Amino acid sequence: MINLLPPDEKQAKLYGRRNTRLLRWLAGSLLGVAGIFVVTAFGLLFMNVTINSYKSRIAGAEEQLKVQKLEETQKAVQEMSDSFKLSTQVLSKQVLFSKLIENMGTVMPTGTALSGLTITSLQGGLDLNALAINRETATQIQVNLEDPKNKLFDKVDIVSITCSPENQAQFGYACQIQLKARFATGNQFLLIPPKTEVKQ
Repeated sequence: MINLLPPDEKQAKLYGRRNTRLLRWLAGSLLGVAGIFVVTAFGLLFMNVTINSYKSRIAGAEEQLKVQKLEETQKAVQEMSDSFKLSTQVLSKQVLFSKLIENMGTVMPTGTALSGLTITSLQGGLDLNALAINRETATQIQVNLEDPKNKLFDKVDIVSITCSPENQAQFGYACQIQLKARFATGNQFLLIPPKTEVKQ
């Protein structure tokens, strides 16, 4: 095919085609840049929302920790206060534990051993833990401690008796016993009234 167009017109058409391509390339580039801006803006918005959400969660967690720590502190203070009150009562009553334990030891049946003693209340009594070779001997502990002749406790309750081969292997006794004992009135071995000064 022979092109008989004048040189000026041919050159104009050539530039026209080039301009069209350039316009298309420019339009595509602008669309690409606009797309990048949209994606970036969406990413920043999403990031901002996520950061705010985490900030809110962290603030809530910190507040919860503060509340929990306050409750733990209050509980610890209360326990210390109760312990201090009990210690004050013990000192003011001059509790002779050595004398009490000595006399309890004399009434414990053969094949048993006292393993623990905890004050629950000076006005109430003690929590006792003991060991025994068998269940029958374990129940005999209650009978002996509650015997009015001993003048130690006026009431002793068995909380639990646990007998197992594991106890035998660990303690040398088959049974563990937990008891609650209430002091007998006028228990001469436990409470000694505080000394008072005689005014002259």
